[in-house]
Amino acid sequence: MMLDASNDLGERLRSPEFLSFAVARTGLDMARVDRLIYQYTAEVAAGAEMLAGMDLTGKRILEVGAGIGVLSIALAHRGCQITALEPGANGFDANAQVGAAVRIWLGADDLPMLDIEVGRLDRAKHGEFDLIFSINVLEHIPDLAGAMTAMEGVLAPGGSMVHLCPNYAIPYEPHFGIPLVPLAPRLTALLFPRIARHPTWPSLNFITYSKIRRLARRSGLDTTFRPAMMYNAFARLDDDAEFRARHLGLVGRLHRVLKRTRILGALRHVPPALATPMAFECRRMPL
Repeated sequence: MMLDASNDLGERLRSPEFLSFAVARTGLDMARVDRLIYQYTAEVAAGAEMLAGMDLTGKRILEVGAGIGVLSIALAHRGCQITALEPGANGFDANAQVGAAVRIWLGADDLPMLDIEVGRLDRAKHGEFDLIFSINVLEHIPDLAGAMTAMEGVLAPGGSMVHLCPNYAIPYEPHFGIPLVPLAPRLTALLFPRIARHPTWPSLNFITYSKIRRLARRSGLDTTFRPAMMYNAFARLDDDAEFRARHLGLVGRLHRVLKRTRILGALRHVPPALATPMAFECRRMPL
């Protein structure tokens, strides 16, 4: 799927005029607004790649954890029937504020929004969705089991869920670019005290491949993990300057080593259980 409107949206949101408008409307400092714009416009490419090849025509779509809404707006501009869910909780309160400014600036006031936790999705209130997706959101949901159950509850017959997130079975934390204490990731804060003071750290639930399989089975969902996601992430460092700029530390050094030793291609064959990030699709199991 190509999101031709995404580059234009990114340029409009990075303009000095919009940044000034967003700062005046939200009261946030310009550096924080600029970081959010940078982060979420970059995720449009990841979303387009994840949804590539899927037929979205006539489908009712839900983006869970839409952030400031750039990807949902890009999909709406493409003609998709999409609803954006963004509660702005768990350290992400600025998302809702900047998202409101984004919708005004881009003329997307009519984008359907759900300002609720994902665990509060209800078929009677919100209807059914043919496709539910998220990008780097599941790791921030405290009650992941409840969220999976709630999403399954609003999934239409024959519908599917597609999610992209880290696999913390691999002891690496992508938000901070640091290694984790194996099997006890919370203890990492003792080694890096600065992360304990960051609002993102307490929001992490350290989701793993095996936990997703277990929760999906409990919710009656059949799960398929996509191959070569770790290879694709490293390959993106060569192709995406903005993505590369966000990963100059441990990942950048490892990428250079893998290229020099010519074993980067071998990452295509690493099983999803041993790779991060992970992308998976869930469908309701046949009766």
